[in-house]
Amino acid sequence: MSYEECLENVKSKLVKFTGTYIKENQESAWFSMWIDSECGHEFGHKYTETFKEFFGDNVTNEDIQVIFTTGNQIGFLLRALENSDVSESKMIRVAKMFVAAQIEDFGNWCGDVSMRMCEDEDEDEDVETNDEPNQLL
Repeated sequence: MSYEECLENVKSKLVKFTGTYIKENQESAWFSMWIDSECGHEFGHKYTETFKEFFGDNVTNEDIQVIFTTGNQIGFLLRALENSDVSESKMIRVAKMFVAAQIEDFGNWCGDVSMRMCEDEDEDEDVETNDEPNQLL
């Protein structure tokens, strides 16, 4: 799978998760407490899990720290939105747009992953050309 395909899969999965997960938690009487205590960590873990799912070994431990921190930012966004008294549906819409924007900019905030994938693609091309019979012999 190409870098672009992996990134699109991550974006699709995380945007969908964001909408569903926020809606599920909005229905709880503990929504504000969830935002203040668990939300950021849960999104951080979901981000790392999702990036590892699609990018595999191209995501290193150093990348995981950056990815987790980026996912954790959703908690701060939701806290700000809740304090501004936006409607629940607007909160979900803004959060999903925020996640999409984060993922679309992944190459800037975690560019090493894309560089590793390019190296992997180059290695695959070398293997393919080496599989051809040597015409000089």
